[in-house]
Amino acid sequence: MRIKRTIINFIMSNERVRALCLSILLVSGMALVTYSINGVIPYPDQKYSSWDHYKYIAMAQQPFSSNQLVHQAPFCWRILTPWLVHFLPMDFSVSFYLITFLALCFSGYVFYFCMRALKLSSIISSLGVVLFMLVYTVTSFNMWDFYLTDPIGLMFVGISFYFLIVGKDWLLALVMAVGIANKETILIMVPVFFVYLLCRRRYSLFRSVLRTLVVMTPCLIIFLVIRLLIKPFNDYGLGQITLTLTNYKSQGIFYALYSFSFGTWGIILSLFLLKPREKFSLLIKRVDLLVLVLLIYATLLIGNDAGRMLVYAYPVLIPIATLSLLDFSKKTGVRFVYCSAGCILLQILCLMSNFDLGDGVFKHLRVVALFICIAAWFWAEWQLSRANKTDLASSTLSVLTGH
Repeated sequence: MRIKRTIINFIMSNERVRALCLSILLVSGMALVTYSINGVIPYPDQKYSSWDHYKYIAMAQQPFSSNQLVHQAPFCWRILTPWLVHFLPMDFSVSFYLITFLALCFSGYVFYFCMRALKLSSIISSLGVVLFMLVYTVTSFNMWDFYLTDPIGLMFVGISFYFLIVGKDWLLALVMAVGIANKETILIMVPVFFVYLLCRRRYSLFRSVLRTLVVMTPCLIIFLVIRLLIKPFNDYGLGQITLTLTNYKSQGIFYALYSFSFGTWGIILSLFLLKPREKFSLLIKRVDLLVLVLLIYATLLIGNDAGRMLVYAYPVLIPIATLSLLDFSKKTGVRFVYCSAGCILLQILCLMSNFDLGDGVFKHLRVVALFICIAAWFWAEWQLSRANKTDLASSTLSVLTGH
């Protein structure tokens, strides 16, 4: 009992250990739930032969071969995860699963300290990590299709965002240089860094440009070298935009809009959109955050899997959503613990509605989850209008603007 009490006291008194344990617990729980409901993606299986993971598995097994799958753009340029798997002394499936699990755990850990760096409390930061892990395309999908580069990609975006906030430019340069070998999504941090220098650090235009070039040059060099050395066998260029738009059209406008919004974020989007005028005012003051979100949504033009792409905006959407929840609690008098519990339950409902990836029972929860998310937003707006208290932007959200 004494040893058990000592361990618990150590965990509870050490914020870093507490954050790591929270992240490991959440990823482990989501992995268990996902495996219990969906298992893992079968391989090999002709049904999924056109999916991304076939390319990454081929790259892990034969990274230097002339196999057609190894030279499919843009996958062939995302070499970090497959090469890590190739050089690990284990079966490739075990290696992919281990990397996915560890990367997701560290993503949650880093995100906690991203929120702390934004001057949010430990309770708000913990809630943010919980909501982050309950996004379907963060944990459940990646623990089902665990052969992808997204887990490490999410981790690198989180680390980059953290070093940006705390002003560790050279560590940011290092992370960017390594991260670009995993997935090109991290390039969004280049313009975000420039805008951050210009608007938050108040650098002159010339100094911002110069600093951006110095810090980001290693990343851009590696980006170009990889593309020069690895030649794709397929035609990949601006024509991809036309193919992507055609695919969205074939899915139907309603499903596309659902995927771009509540289908990816669930109740997080409802919280983010509370008092939209104040949110717009916030993002105008924090242009760096606005640029990150806009660039992530711009990636929809070159890819079809909206949920997997949009989730990279988590360092912006989730902190603002959790602060909105805190502000709602303060203004309406509803205890924050009840607000948090309600949002977590609704996010779990949204998560479950994405399971089965087909015509299973959980698919029918999507309409229910969508209706509840929209109804929750209207109800919260009504409650805030009745509260008639201090302007939202002048209270909790002011933490993000530095006022």
